Amino acid sequence: MGERLAAQTTVPTIGFGLSERAQARITEVRADRRGIRLRLTGPDGPVDLSAPLIGECNATNVAAAYLAARALGVPQETAVAGIAHCGGIPGRSEAVDVGQPFLVLVDYAHTPGAIAAQLATARTLAVAGGRVHLVVGCRGGRDRYKRQDAGRVAITADTAILTSDSPGEEDPRAIVDQMLAGTLGQADGQVVVELDRAIAINLAIAVAGPGDVVLIVGRGHETIQYVAGHNLPFDDRKQARAALLAQGWGGDGDRAATWQVKADRLGLGVVHCHRVTGGAAPDADVVRS
Repeated sequence: MGERLAAQTTVPTIGFGLSERAQARITEVRADRRGIRLRLTGPDGPVDLSAPLIGECNATNVAAAYLAARALGVPQETAVAGIAHCGGIPGRSEAVDVGQPFLVLVDYAHTPGAIAAQLATARTLAVAGGRVHLVVGCRGGRDRYKRQDAGRVAITADTAILTSDSPGEEDPRAIVDQMLAGTLGQADGQVVVELDRAIAINLAIAVAGPGDVVLIVGRGHETIQYVAGHNLPFDDRKQARAALLAQGWGGDGDRAATWQVKADRLGLGVVHCHRVTGGAAPDADVVRS
């Protein structure tokens, strides 16, 4: 697609990517919790670039930013330094950090392919032996045929908590049931259903341990949740931060212990807990398949 577009345009172009055929080739990509580093070999020769962006998927974004800056006449040293200090895009692999010993990421990924890519990135970020805990839902009024696929991808996490996204006029339970159908017959991680998204985020954080990754996907930067004709304030990042503080990472150990009890009662310490009903976390029923 990129080559075809380049052939059709009348403005100067440069092709970049991981391919050996790229005019500016990305190599030596290294990503961790601190950011990403790579080498870009193109018109300027080999250039080492870094950015405080999480995930190997940002390699092409970093390369594009550098090449665009150079095309606009920005000096090489200025471009390199600017990219090294750039901020991330809100809601795209955005970390929520209050000093906890595990990583919490919020991302806009909402298609099965995008969720799979984020899970793959999370695996690379988990410390050796660390687990990945996913909070995911599907939006109402669109892409119904993708919901089973989303569930099938979700179960590849160590813990998949299926919840509401923005259900709109649809029944949140019906949406999650369609996702749940995609997990049937799969033998990967634990699956929990909790329709209250705030509780789902709290549960994912409650079960996380040192070196783990909590991945909250589907809404990213969004601050409004559309439910039954109403626009309700809801920001995954704020909810995650509130959950971390409520669970003691801000200094309240008693509340942290309370949430761990809730997670235990929901079966998150039991091999393959398959469904949890909606409702208040401490009183939720566990049904094992």
